[in-house]
Amino acid sequence: MKLLLLSCLALSLFSSAKAQLKIGDKYKGGKIAYILKDGDKGYVPGVQHGLIAALADLGEFKWDSAKHMCSEYLGGKYKDWRLPNTDELDYLYVNRDTIGGFANGIYWSSSDIFDTNVYYQIFSHDIGSGIKYFGLKDERYHVRAVRSF
Repeated sequence: MKLLLLSCLALSLFSSAKAQLKIGDKYKGGKIAYILKDGDKGYVPGVQHGLIAALADLGEFKWDSAKHMCSEYLGGKYKDWRLPNTDELDYLYVNRDTIGGFANGIYWSSSDIFDTNVYYQIFSHDIGSGIKYFGLKDERYHVRAVRSF
């Protein structure tokens, strides 16, 4: 009887423990792209929060269309997708091989700097990869939607 009680207790504790998420895990409509850590805005000790990337690029668009496509995206039936800001885009770049599916090219951020210019980042395996630049909003670049969790 004691053994049965201990087994039930152990099973209950094991099944109620939350699995720790890691970058690249499929989760809530996409893949984990970043997990907040101590010092990050929004970090809560003992609670995992972070950034989810869509499973694939949405295509190549001009900036206004890119923002619109992200806001209309319904990956995992979630409605809070957006174009990543420059910091979030950098998380995608750093973890691109683990997340997967990125093109060898330029990706838009949501961070504009003038009426006509927006930051973008180069994703490639060549010289210049990872560098952030700004360009005209009427260029067509790759788009990957993100959402917070």
